[in-house]
Amino acid sequence: MQNNIICEITNLINIHGMVSIAGESGSGKTTLAYQLMGNMIALPYCKSSLWIQASEHFSLKRFSIMFEGYPEKLNYLKKNVFVVPARGTFRSYDEQCNFVGKISNNETILPLDLKCIVIDNISHHLRREISNTLDIKARVSILNDFFSSQLVPLFLFCRKNLICLMLIHEFTYDPGLNKNVPFFYKLYERTKSLEIMLTKQFNSSVREMKLSGANLNRSYRYTLNDDGFRFSENY
Repeated sequence: MQNNIICEITNLINIHGMVSIAGESGSGKTTLAYQLMGNMIALPYCKSSLWIQASEHFSLKRFSIMFEGYPEKLNYLKKNVFVVPARGTFRSYDEQCNFVGKISNNETILPLDLKCIVIDNISHHLRREISNTLDIKARVSILNDFFSSQLVPLFLFCRKNLICLMLIHEFTYDPGLNKNVPFFYKLYERTKSLEIMLTKQFNSSVREMKLSGANLNRSYRYTLNDDGFRFSENY
């Protein structure tokens, strides 16, 4: 069942082309991205992935522990997951936008047979840029520019080149909806992407994954282990 659900989500990502993974701290966002990416490019050992450290470091140690039970697969993944920036995370919103723009405009060399681009955490620098701007018009301008100059061109580039785009987000509280949602989630809803929401119950190891998209609404209960997500029999 575990592999069936991961394969099902992988197939949905292939159909939608773009997936947004959102959840509070400790819910397993990065772990899920590791697991999905590994599943996506290791079969049948002919694809590569680009992992962009927007604000969170890629943990090779944690990644290796997840796949240590599959040495052949792990060896392949270590050679075909390319992490940028090599020196660490982006230092600013402008630095992030500059790199993303180069991808969309074919101004940078990408790995061969690229199947997947992951950005972790794409909302971090955007959030800081907005919080440092008091003027409402300036905030709206930043959001519109991010959507039209960064997000949409990247999405279209990936779709044109049959590359799956995986975006990891921070949570924010929306008083109008009275619930946590991905930071500026309305920007991402406009792309009609697959959305994955991860939540955890207070004082419990049990967590819930919700999948939503066009004509899609599914939920799974899960726990986190060293090798990734473990789904409950009752879902």
